[in-house]
Amino acid sequence: MHTTSLAVNLALTGSDNVGVTQMCISNTTSCSSRETYNSSKTWTLSTGDGAKTVYVRFMDAAGNVSVQYSDMIILDTQNYTITLEVAGGNSVSDPDSYMVSGNVQTRTLPEPTFPTYTVSYNSQ
Repeated sequence: MHTTSLAVNLALTGSDNVGVTQMCISNTTSCSSRETYNSSKTWTLSTGDGAKTVYVRFMDAAGNVSVQYSDMIILDTQNYTITLEVAGGNSVSDPDSYMVSGNVQTRTLPEPTFPTYTVSYNSQ
């Protein structure tokens, strides 16, 4: 999963034969604050771009605690600008017609019968 926001919506499922009554969600492997079980929860990830792991444990009415479950979320709060420029400084007349993919800083895409296009990703 990928997000651009620290605030995420978690979908949670916990069940057993006694009935799940509480849960504990954390950005670390330790759990310090239990709350009433709910199948959804708005959660705040830890700061800083990159892979984030969210941990959860469930508790039932008899006091049993589940194993720890986790899932990874990629946080990327950077804003990127894509600029297409024809070699020689001419502008691209229809930039919507070009598909750009990849995780690069600058990449030149040569076309055998067309001018060379430079694609630049600039963090703002």
